[in-house]
Amino acid sequence: MYSIVLKYLLSSILRKVKNNLLPAILVTIWLLIPLCIHSQPPKDTLKLKIDLPLFDFPYQKKAMDAVGSGFFGSYANPSMSQSLAVSTGVYSSFHFGMKHFYENSNIRNRLVRRLIYDWGTLAGDLLLLYLPGGEAWLHEEYHRAVMSRHGANSFNGVNRFPVGSSIIAVSKVKDEDLMRIKEKSPSDMVRLHASGIEGQYLLINNLQRNNFFYDLQLNNQALYLISTFNSHLYIFMSTSPKFADKNMTKMNEKETTIASRDFTGFDFTAWAYERF
Repeated sequence: MYSIVLKYLLSSILRKVKNNLLPAILVTIWLLIPLCIHSQPPKDTLKLKIDLPLFDFPYQKKAMDAVGSGFFGSYANPSMSQSLAVSTGVYSSFHFGMKHFYENSNIRNRLVRRLIYDWGTLAGDLLLLYLPGGEAWLHEEYHRAVMSRHGANSFNGVNRFPVGSSIIAVSKVKDEDLMRIKEKSPSDMVRLHASGIEGQYLLINNLQRNNFFYDLQLNNQALYLISTFNSHLYIFMSTSPKFADKNMTKMNEKETTIASRDFTGFDFTAWAYERF
């Protein structure tokens, strides 16, 4: 399950500073200050780097078995490297497009152009949280890849475009499959619950490495902060009875069948349980 806990954090902050413009001013200043200093790039500098591993064996054979379809059916359950490449490409392409706008726009006022560039990038990154190829999608695909490796099929809730939802589930998982994974590979059962955030950190790592080694100069900083804060807050809130119990009750009321329920609930509650 992917929990967009930033939604709760931001609403809490806004309630406390309803009439205070200081936070907005500070955020604006942060967005306007360059966080990285680049040397003048040569003319042949790479502008955009996209990778897409079409084959990932032996994983794809196991994904075929999990889906119960032919070779092309394996792409319904991409491997970790495949889903990571997709998300890296999605964010790189979007940030490249925003950078192209900033450098080639007809808007003469540089401050206005910069504000559109920074705030537009932030808005796009937040929207991508709810879209296939975005961070939440990657989070869930990392969960699913562990299950597919052991022949368990599942469904990524981000593929339903859950815009505005605070909780996104991996559903259509059978109890028998989870029992088999735990019996066959207890270590993978532990990793299953933490693998979502593993994918998020690897996304940040990929984007940072591409920016550094290929001098792409893409504006990824907002995504780094969104992903890191969300990951940390998810861990903290998984241990909060006020937050976790309330939302688990809502989920149990809504998810009344095995097929519709999330496979684990709050990731790190289950992660701690599986370690003992």
